[in-house]
Amino acid sequence: MFRDTLHEFDRLRREMDQLFNQVGFGFPVAPRPRSAFLPGVSARAYPLINIRDEGEGYRVEALAPGVNPETLSVTANRDTLTISGEKPAPEGVRPEQYHRSERSAGKFTRTFTLPGVIDVNRIVAEYKNGLLAVTVPKAEESKPKAISVAVAN
Repeated sequence: MFRDTLHEFDRLRREMDQLFNQVGFGFPVAPRPRSAFLPGVSARAYPLINIRDEGEGYRVEALAPGVNPETLSVTANRDTLTISGEKPAPEGVRPEQYHRSERSAGKFTRTFTLPGVIDVNRIVAEYKNGLLAVTVPKAEESKPKAISVAVAN
């Protein structure tokens, strides 16, 4: 219910943006960064992320074509993973030249809280063909442990 309401607010914001871009009120409307009412709710978040549990750890995949690999940074702390970087704007094009601009450019940061404690010393990240793949092992303390049950007489 709450998530549906947020999606409706996001849809309303997009419609209002579209209306103002069409009307313009006599002033040029420059492209501006889009934002969601809550981070991670809108599909406009960049880069788009998939996180899956693979038993021994998590696999985080960030779809980030065009990002300068030298600017990519992955940091981790206990149960939190942060991905940041920069996607350069096209050279030689001024923002006022755009009639419509939906591709983002600039610096980005995404932070995620994972369901359990992670082993920050064994995280591996690789960027290939526009996909940042991060392997995040679970810490021993967050892995389930079998407890034997003693039968009392």
